[in-house]
Amino acid sequence: MLGDVALAGRDFEVKLSGGRFCGITQHGSWLLPSRPALSYLRMQGRTTPFRTLSSFSFEGENGTGLREELGMEGEDGTRLSIEYSFYDDSPLLSVHAEISYPRLAAVRVVEEYAPLAITLAELPKGGRITVEAIAPDESQAAITLEDKSGWVLLPGAVHRIGRTDGRCILVQFAPHDRKRWGIPFFRVVKTRGGRFLEMNPFGSYAPVPAAVLGGRRETFSLLLGLDDA
Repeated sequence: MLGDVALAGRDFEVKLSGGRFCGITQHGSWLLPSRPALSYLRMQGRTTPFRTLSSFSFEGENGTGLREELGMEGEDGTRLSIEYSFYDDSPLLSVHAEISYPRLAAVRVVEEYAPLAITLAELPKGGRITVEAIAPDESQAAITLEDKSGWVLLPGAVHRIGRTDGRCILVQFAPHDRKRWGIPFFRVVKTRGGRFLEMNPFGSYAPVPAAVLGGRRETFSLLLGLDDA
C-alpha cells in the first residue's frame, strides 16, 4: 500500500504518501505542511536515504494505524520501522520507531542522521518562528528561529509551536502515563517551495562518531497533535 493514504483521528487526518508521513489536515486545511518526512544518514558529504520497502494499515483492539518498513540500499540488516497510530480515542497521533543502523565500518564520522525528520510549519519570507519547550518539572525555555539560525538543540518533555489561528502544534516525548525528556533538533530549511521549520526528534544535525551509531538498535516514540494556546 504505497499510494496516498489518510489516517483519520478524532481531531485531524494524517496524510501519507508512498508510505511516508506527509503532513496533517483538518477539515481540508493543512495544519502541518504537505512535505514528506525524511529518514537518512549523511556521511562523507553524501546523503544516503532510507527507502520505503512496504507499508500496511492495521486495526487493533485499541486503535488503528499504519506501519512503514524502510531499508537502506546495499546495507542488509539495516531496517527502520515506523508506526503512526491513534489509540483509545486520543486526539494525539502516536509515532513509534525502531531502527537498526548499518555497521559503518568504513566511516569515521556521521555528519547528520535522522530516523525521522518532520516538517512542522511554514514561515513567510524573512519570517521567524518560536519553539517553546516544557521540562518534566514544568520549567520552560523558548527559542526563535529564522533562515540564518542554523540548527538548534532544545531538550524538553513537551514542545509547542504557535499557529496564527491561536492553537499550537504539540510534540510530546512521553508514553501515555508519564513524562520524559526528548532531545530534538530544530532548524529552518529553505527550498524552492518556501521556508519550513523542520524537527529531527530522534537524530542529530551535529556530527557524531560513526562508532556511536554503527550496528546500534534503538526505539523512539512521541505524540503529535494540536493544543490550545
